[in-house]
Amino acid sequence: MENVKNNVFGITRRSIDALMNIVSSSSVAQQNEQELISYAKNEYQDDWQWALSYYKDNKSFPSNYIKY
Repeated sequence: MENVKNNVFGITRRSIDALMNIVSSSSVAQQNEQELISYAKNEYQDDWQWALSYYKDNKSFPSNYIKY
């Protein structure tokens, strides 16, 4: 009986840990997204949305940005 109880609690603990990892990783991703937006707004000003889109497609910000 003790083995069954330990097994059930072990499964529950692993499930809770997995859920906590998902929640914490999504909050980290949201924080990173806000930092990217802040950087793009500061660096590219009115064209920040374009720069952010470029970053998401290419995994880097445009390096030769010249505003005409």
